[in-house]
Amino acid sequence: MFKKFKSAWKLVKICWRVLMLDKELLIFPFLSFASLALTLVLGVYPLYLAGYLEPILMWFSDESQAASTFAMILVSYLIYVFTTFVYVFFNTALIACARIRFAGGDPTVMDGLRAAISRLPLVFVWAVVTATVGFILQKASEKSEGILAQIVFGLLGAAWTIASYFVVPVLVADRVGPIKAMRASAGLIRKTWGEAIIAELGLSAVTGVVIFPAFLLIVGGMMATETAPVIGFTLVGIAVFAIALTILIVSTLDAILKAALYVYATDGKMPDYFDGVDVKNAFREKESTN
Repeated sequence: MFKKFKSAWKLVKICWRVLMLDKELLIFPFLSFASLALTLVLGVYPLYLAGYLEPILMWFSDESQAASTFAMILVSYLIYVFTTFVYVFFNTALIACARIRFAGGDPTVMDGLRAAISRLPLVFVWAVVTATVGFILQKASEKSEGILAQIVFGLLGAAWTIASYFVVPVLVADRVGPIKAMRASAGLIRKTWGEAIIAELGLSAVTGVVIFPAFLLIVGGMMATETAPVIGFTLVGIAVFAIALTILIVSTLDAILKAALYVYATDGKMPDYFDGVDVKNAFREKESTN
């Protein structure tokens, strides 16, 4: 087990080297967040200025009206689809750039955006499919009673996430529909499930190492605001910035990782930008395990 975690850490470092070659890849997760924030502001703020926001919220919260309940579910679903589409779109652009780098090119932000736009219908359909599945599982879990039912829906959600792990790389590389992409993803994950799990654990560990101390810093900063407001809010600001930066970096590394694992699964070897010695330690050849 220790060797596997050690290998995951090596793979994270390799992904970091790739990111250092193309630091502009960080712009895609930022654009994803900024797009969602801008849409929220443009959609909600005019309603607030016109005085319609509070009546609308009150109407949605009236559970005695079947229409308001249905409308709330519909709006929640549409928001879910939209946020998923934004995430998939910019993730597609990021993975396209990573593939260009792995092929020996020097990608730009526009290269990624052009790739995502050229696959826009596929991206939209996949966003609708995965958002619908996720939304149904979430609502079913919320409505279910008992721990066993929640565990079942949780396992179904995990299974869907694992099976669809390579869908976006497949969309980028093969330009196929969601059904074929899902089938291809499930086949690829069967080949590389061990490697993918180890690598994702490595990224999760890195995230935890940063976020947990930052969370403690937020708690300490909030406590310090009573006696030293300037110091307290400064500490909170530093912690929030550290968390945001960590999420930005890790989400970028995760997309690079998926692109690299896709190349590994389809070609049987890692991309050229992944150091050969480290790859031998991070991945065991399938033949040696049979």
